[in-house]
Amino acid sequence: MILVRRRSRGTGKVRGTVVALLLFALPTGAFAEEEFDPDMKMGLLLGVSTGQFDTDLGWSALAILDLTVIPPEELSGCRLMGELAIGYHHNSDNLDVVTSAILGPDTDVDLQSRTFHSMFGFKVVFEQVSPSFQPFLVAGPAYYAQEVELSNGRTLGQAPNAPELDNRGIPYGWGSDEWGGQVGAGVHIPISKRVELAIDARYHFVTDENNDFATFVAGFDFRF
Repeated sequence: MILVRRRSRGTGKVRGTVVALLLFALPTGAFAEEEFDPDMKMGLLLGVSTGQFDTDLGWSALAILDLTVIPPEELSGCRLMGELAIGYHHNSDNLDVVTSAILGPDTDVDLQSRTFHSMFGFKVVFEQVSPSFQPFLVAGPAYYAQEVELSNGRTLGQAPNAPELDNRGIPYGWGSDEWGGQVGAGVHIPISKRVELAIDARYHFVTDENNDFATFVAGFDFRF
């Protein structure tokens, strides 16, 4: 005689429901904040940036170090953090330069714009909103090092006497060092005790004319 044991369908449904609830609860950060108060965060974010000098969209990378200055217990549920941010942005475009002493008339030119920046400022995280959804504001002064390269089959550096470049505010020479500032907003979404998703949008004010740009990046923060 062969005995066949039939698995209860009800038991399988219960197990499936429990697993589904766990998968839902973990990303919401329900367990991420329990008995854990991070004093430091390190993050790496990637995304897009609008172009300085009216260039096309480019890509952006941002590394962040946040340190708690005032904990939420002392600031009505908000956490004040000091932030060091280091970023790189790259944009490119194709220009039709009509008048140039070096290039000659009616020349197509490829423009490559590279910008490095460092910012030290402050971030306010509104942790009282929800353990699983924490919006923030950030602002601070920043230093920008920029390099603009032009080429049309050979490296040209900067082409003088081109009105198309002057109208965009593109500086003469290979690059420039400028001071400015950043203001931004975003959200932290804890996905585990030590890791959170970060979404960050910033506007960059640079002293040169027509040189402001914006960045939209996302990535992960590691909490300590």
